[in-house]
Amino acid sequence: FKDILKVSSKPLTIEGVRLVVLKGSEAEELVPVFNNGLEKVKQSGAYLELLKRWGFTNGNIPDQTKS
Repeated sequence: FKDILKVSSKPLTIEGVRLVVLKGSEAEELVPVFNNGLEKVKQSGAYLELLKRWGFTNGNIPDQTKS
């Protein structure tokens, strides 16, 4: 999926991370892979560090990611 997916250069919202795919498309197989990877990143603490790097503070980080 290297040439298919794009990463935004800045956070679009403070609502968390989302992956959007067309229903019934081959990309649907990405959803569980994405969710598992996101959970691992959150558990390791890397997600919180990335949020802070992109300008989120404890006041605007979604509750499930606060340390």
